[in-house]
Amino acid sequence: MKKLLLFSLLVFINQVNAQVCFDPAITITAGTSPHAATSADFNGDAIADLAVINNNSNDVSVLLGTGTGTFGAPVNFAVGTYPQAILNADVNGDGITDLAVANYFSNNISVLLGTGTGSFGLPATFAVGSSPHSIICLDANGDLIADLATTNYVSNDASVLLGTGTGSFGVAANFPAGTEPSSLTGDDFNGDALVDLAVTNWGSNNVSILLGTGTGSFSAPTDFAAGTNPASGISADVDGDGIADLAVTNWGSNNVSVLVGQGTGNFGLPENFPVGTEPQIMLTADFDGNGKPDLAVPNRISSNVSILLNCSTTGTGQESGNKKQVTVYPNPSTGIFTIETTISKEQTLKVFDTDGRLVLSQNIHGKTTIDLRTLHEGIYYMKISGNVHIPAKKLVILK
Repeated sequence: MKKLLLFSLLVFINQVNAQVCFDPAITITAGTSPHAATSADFNGDAIADLAVINNNSNDVSVLLGTGTGTFGAPVNFAVGTYPQAILNADVNGDGITDLAVANYFSNNISVLLGTGTGSFGLPATFAVGSSPHSIICLDANGDLIADLATTNYVSNDASVLLGTGTGSFGVAANFPAGTEPSSLTGDDFNGDALVDLAVTNWGSNNVSILLGTGTGSFSAPTDFAAGTNPASGISADVDGDGIADLAVTNWGSNNVSVLVGQGTGNFGLPENFPVGTEPQIMLTADFDGNGKPDLAVPNRISSNVSILLNCSTTGTGQESGNKKQVTVYPNPSTGIFTIETTISKEQTLKVFDTDGRLVLSQNIHGKTTIDLRTLHEGIYYMKISGNVHIPAKKLVILK
């Protein structure tokens, strides 16, 4: 049985040797009605930059960082109508960061290829379903080329667009989800080392699981109950059994639902943890250093952030023999991971970035250390070849 400790985070207490402090807020100009942002190094100077989508000016503001906490003047790049979500990824394999934007009212995606100088080319537009609400990058067909997927709020489906590796994408394939899908995340939920989708559905109060075939296609949805008006969902191994679980913020019931994965594509009943009023998009990180994923949930109406510290213990009632074959720790880490496996034969471990590029291939047996310190901070995926019943695992590098 899991336990999550809840704090509505307004101040830190019982910190004897540390003090949390921020300088006064710096205000920077973007476009009209900025809605969401992503950060990456857009001009190759090893300094973090910002890209901000603006709902009402229908553009992206790119602000180059100075390395001192300030940013240059915004340079605006046109996208579609009412941009709703943004991500950064290298979609054409040239090693330069590009942008992809989901446009709610024009029912499409704008892809802007980076030049490596902080500038971007003219947007290429790709049609999706009606009113795309969120967007992710994944490798849906196993060709190590970046693909894109959106949830579509009005057409009640998810669009998957297979990448060509040149920055272009094929015609969207649409897969049914629940009512008013609000967000999606990709992970391996059934242990076949293929990317699956989890879609939160605002209107039907559930999560749809679409299992990947490895060809870019996905199964019919299987729905699992969540709270009222689920706004966002993330995958994480909450209970430490090596199987992906789901955490969902519920805007209408003011709580977070945790659904424990069974490793077959199925999930248990939701366990609900109260947070603030109208919880929004959450993130996961190890905030207390115990090696377990915690949750941070911003709450719109109560104007605070709820921190749920993970004190889960791994249950034994539903464990299968394969669940404990691979253990990774610490995770998150700064780049050094220890891999322990009970598999009797030497295996090949492969690590991929979120664009599907192979970044490490190494033989492992027993207890092995891998060094990923040369990689950027972010999320990576580890797969062990030849053992399709071992779930792919997420590796998180924090620096």
